[in-house]
Amino acid sequence: MKDLADAATEADRPEETGALIDHILTRYHEMHRADLASLGPLADRVERVHADDPDAPRGLARAIRMLAQAMEDHMAKEETILFPAMRAGGGAGIEHPIAVMRADHDDHAETVALIRRITRDLTPPGHACGAGARSTGAWRRSSRISRRISRSRTTCSFRASSRGEMTAAGRGRVDLS
Repeated sequence: MKDLADAATEADRPEETGALIDHILTRYHEMHRADLASLGPLADRVERVHADDPDAPRGLARAIRMLAQAMEDHMAKEETILFPAMRAGGGAGIEHPIAVMRADHDDHAETVALIRRITRDLTPPGHACGAGARSTGAWRRSSRISRRISRSRTTCSFRASSRGEMTAAGRGRVDLS
C-alpha cells in the first residue's frame, strides 16, 4: 500500500526531463541520504544494547551501511554521469549508464531483501525496547526506499533508442525494464 507522500509524488512528477531530474534529486536523493543516515546509528545501538538477545537483528547495521554506501555510489553516478547526459538530450552511449543504473537497482533490491530477512520483515520482537521499536519503526517508514528503487526503473530513466537517442516513454519516463 502506498503512503500519501508516495502517491503525491507520483501525481506531482514532472514530465520535462530537467524538471524530472530536479524532482528526483530533491524528492528521492535527499530523502535517501537522510533516511539512511538516521538508520545506521539506530541499528548500531540496537545491536549493541541487545547483543545477548537471540532475537536481536544481527547484521542489521552492516546491511544498512552496505545499502547506504551502494546507494550513495549510485546517486553519485546519476548526478555526475547520467543526469548531465540526460539534460544534454541523451545521445549515443546513454544506454551504458542506464544499464549500470539498472544493475545497481537490482543490487539495492537484494540488500533491502536482506534487511527484511534480518528484521523478520521489519517486525521488532515482542519484548523490544524503545530503541529497538524506534529502529524498526524508522526502517518501516524508510521502507519507501524499496518502493522507490522499484519505481525508479520506470520513473527515473529514459529509453535509449537503437540510435542512442533518448526518447520519452509515457510521461517522460525512462523505461529500464
